[in-house]
Amino acid sequence: QRIGQASLPIEVQLEPPVVSPLPVPNSPVNSPVIFSIRSPTPGGSILYKFDSAEEAASLPEFVPYTGPFSVETTGNLTAKAVMEGATDSEEVFLQYLLATSPVVFDPSGGDRVFTTSVSVDLSSETVGAAVYYTLCNESEWPRIANRSVGEIAQVSSDICYPLCRGLCAGGARDGLVCQDENDVSLCGLGVCVVAIKLVRECYPSEWLPGATLFAGDPVVLNSTSGGSGAGLTAWGSKD
Repeated sequence: QRIGQASLPIEVQLEPPVVSPLPVPNSPVNSPVIFSIRSPTPGGSILYKFDSAEEAASLPEFVPYTGPFSVETTGNLTAKAVMEGATDSEEVFLQYLLATSPVVFDPSGGDRVFTTSVSVDLSSETVGAAVYYTLCNESEWPRIANRSVGEIAQVSSDICYPLCRGLCAGGARDGLVCQDENDVSLCGLGVCVVAIKLVRECYPSEWLPGATLFAGDPVVLNSTSGGSGAGLTAWGSKD
């Protein structure tokens, strides 16, 4: 008796690649980010692409992964595992929000006491970032001040940094107090117009017009420039 034989094709699909580090939802990571990608399948290779906001008009093609690489801008990482004789893995798609790295002070301050003048260098690991700084006496830092960024203030006790109360413009509650510019529900069809924002003058990120652009020369702290207790605050920014 002869038994019939049949061959059935077996499709082998690779497992998706593993990316490190993974993004944290709604949380930026400091730029630059160094990515590493690996395939869980022995012998599998990786193809990837990273499209930043500047490349949105012309998406890049997949390129072979040869080792860890650095990314400096917000964008999307797509990767897949490939191997001859097997079906490509499903694509891994990850969105990354990058932020300018904190400014590095050299020498650092903290609890250190300098008996003479000291020259401080400022830098950011984010390539191309501009560094701004303010130098305030300890009696001024951190000083809260009513700096008008709009039109009018509300009440003298309205200490509600970073957003002060505003007024509904239009809608059923036109002219009544709202909380912030996103307070559409309270204002009905109108919008909340915030008239003033309380800022700390010694913080460059809050009051940039009062800050100095770091041009490369160290910031000199002494009794003349900052008094006996100088507060040096710096902020990095990149468009």
